Amino acid sequence: MAADKAKADAEAQQAKLAAEKAKADAEAAEKQKVEEARQAKLAADKAKADAEAQQAKLAAEKAKADAEAAEKQKVEEARQAKLAADKAKADAEALKIKLAADAKAKADAEAAEKQKVEEARQAKFAADKAKADAEALQAKLAADAKAKADAEAAEKQKVEEARQAKLAADKAKADADALQAKLAADAKAKADAEAAEKQKVEEARQAKLAADKAKADAEAQQVKLAAEKAKADAEALKAKLAAEAKAKADAEAAEKQKIEEARQAKLAADAKAKADAEAAEKQKVEEARQAKLAAEKAKADAEALQAKLAADAKAKADAETEEKLKAEEARQAKLAADAKAKADADAALLAAAQKDETVKAIDNLAQSLENSSKTQDDLLAQFNTTVANKQKDLDDLREENDLSDKGIYKEPKPFKSVAAENSQLEALKAQIADANRIQKAEIDKLTNLYNERLKKVPNKNDALNRAYLEKINQLKAAQLKMEQDSAALLATLERIKVETEIEKKRRIKRAAFENDQGRYAQDLAALKRIKETTKVSSTPLKQSDFDFGEEQSNMQIIKGIKNSDSGYYLILAVHNSVEKRDEFLTKAVADGRSDINFFYNVTTSKYYIYYEKFESLADAQKGLEGKGDKAYNAKVVIAKVEN
Repeated sequence: MAADKAKADAEAQQAKLAAEKAKADAEAAEKQKVEEARQAKLAADKAKADAEAQQAKLAAEKAKADAEAAEKQKVEEARQAKLAADKAKADAEALKIKLAADAKAKADAEAAEKQKVEEARQAKFAADKAKADAEALQAKLAADAKAKADAEAAEKQKVEEARQAKLAADKAKADADALQAKLAADAKAKADAEAAEKQKVEEARQAKLAADKAKADAEAQQVKLAAEKAKADAEALKAKLAAEAKAKADAEAAEKQKIEEARQAKLAADAKAKADAEAAEKQKVEEARQAKLAAEKAKADAEALQAKLAADAKAKADAETEEKLKAEEARQAKLAADAKAKADADAALLAAAQKDETVKAIDNLAQSLENSSKTQDDLLAQFNTTVANKQKDLDDLREENDLSDKGIYKEPKPFKSVAAENSQLEALKAQIADANRIQKAEIDKLTNLYNERLKKVPNKNDALNRAYLEKINQLKAAQLKMEQDSAALLATLERIKVETEIEKKRRIKRAAFENDQGRYAQDLAALKRIKETTKVSSTPLKQSDFDFGEEQSNMQIIKGIKNSDSGYYLILAVHNSVEKRDEFLTKAVADGRSDINFFYNVTTSKYYIYYEKFESLADAQKGLEGKGDKAYNAKVVIAKVEN
């Protein structure tokens, strides 16, 4: 019996050992599977991260290629603009040469005409002298014949006188016919010369109009290039200011990070000796002092730069104001000159006695044009005032931004309806365009009436013709000046629009920065309050006690995190509300995690809760493996922050 029992006990012990070994083997196999699965997941996450990095690299290369293509496009546009300007210059020089040639041809034609008149006068003088000599000879022959024989002389005298009378009549008729033909030829030549002169004048006028248009187009192109350059300068200034603001923010973030690290070091060093704590405190004070000195120097440098920018902007504004005053004085002087010229033209018109129907029509149309010119002047003055107000708004907005960058608050201007203001501006632009179109049409009508009168009174030296032509030229010059002033104001308005958008974005960015800084200060205060007021729980918390928020994938990449350094973070939970964030933080502190922390992703508006950060992926993976079995570690993932 004892042997059987001993045998049974031995067999039972063997079975138990076999069972324990089988269990241990199964557990080892299970751990192996878990480890293999974890390694496979890590490899997949790494492959995904590498693919995302490759995509980001390709996107960056594409953005670079697009920027280079845009730069090439700008260079080509500038080259085309230069070619257009060179062509306009060449056309203007060709026109100048043509006008000089036309003037010379006109002078040659006038000299030839004078030569023809002089030759006709000499020919007529010779014909008259020959006729007088012939008549004297005939009288002498008649007297001799009469002395030879009275009877024969009387008969012969009659015959001879009849013959001579016929000869004289025939010669006089021939001379008269020749003179008539010459006068007709001279009149035709004169008419042809006048017609050719009119044609040349018209061609010169058309060429001048074309040159004026080319000049206006070139000036408009120059204005456009100036506006584009002003835009590029403004964008460069904006980028520079943004870089300076980022540098300032980075410096402040570094300072805050140092303070936070010092506070964390103090919490971790509470268990150390008093001497170590005092040494750490002295180190912290020295670092804070050095950081403060660096921050004050950075602030002083920024203020000096802002002062320089403000001075440059003021100098530019003063120069523009002086330029506007000069332009206004020139415009007033031109208005006075135009008024005097109008008075002189009106006096000439009143002095003329001829008042046919065409003249009356010209007078009525000229008066109508004078009234519409006043309307144009009023509209342009309104437009000029509107542009000046827009410039004033831009200057005020720029000053507000500059002062705000220096930490000086300025009361914003009262709100203005941009939509209503733009609607009024568009209506004014439409009125100016309509007025210009109507004025040009009226000038064309007046020109046609002048040409009709010129047909009735074909004398350019006629007092009325001269006065009307001078009036037409004055109106055309005024109309061209009006169109050029309108184009210049439109270009200025476009520049103001671009610069205003830059200043608005600058103010919005500053407001967003101030909001970020305010939220960051509140976040730090909340974390400090939770750590100082939460007591450690006497019983460990369970996983079900924690709300981990949104499910996260391992090895995700997060960019642009302010107030946090680049690196690999062990993320415990992600929440998009402050309440749930604070609830998780409180429970983690209660469960013994006193170094809990978080950062905010402004892109997704979410809070990422963590307690460890590593410089390399290998260290982060080791940290993940040794995280322990605390409940708050149930869903830890690695996230890489890239700033």
